[in-house]
This record gives sequence, structure tokens and C-alpha cells, in this order.
Amino acid sequence: MKEARELIEGLFTPQEETDLAFEQEEKTVKWKVAKEDKTPIPQEREIEVSEGLKKKIGKFLTQLDTENRLEFAHMSLYEKFVEPK
Repeated sequence: MKEARELIEGLFTPQEETDLAFEQEEKTVKWKVAKEDKTPIPQEREIEVSEGLKKKIGKFLTQLDTENRLEFAHMSLYEKFVEPK
């Protein structure tokens, strides 16, 4: 899962990490939605995922579904990686 690790490590630039100021409280992660000067911090952006990693994610989600372990929280990922439009 080297690809997944690299994807996660590259999600945020150092500036984004500084601006967002992530805080973890037990299982919850909180972040800022605006800078100190009230300028909004973008909350969404496109992330490039390789075709190989897309297939691995789809296979994993299909396996969860087969094992009846697919949960509602997985549905948006399932729609993107298993049931592409």
C-alpha cells in the first residue's frame, strides 16, 4: 500500500497544514475554515489517484460488500470506485 501511504502523506501542503491548524480530540479531527483575517480556507479540491490505486480501493470495497461489512459511511467511496458513472 505504498501508493496509499504516499497519497495520504501528500494530501496537504505545509502551508495548508499551517492554515487549517488540525487538532485531534480522541476520534474527532477539527480544523479552521478561515484564516485569522477571515479569508476562507478552501475545504475541497481534486486529488489525483492512480488507476492502480483506484482498482485496489474498488477491490477492497467490493470485498467489504461481499462480507456484509460495507457501511453507509463507505457509500460515497463505493459509488466512485466500484460503480463509476
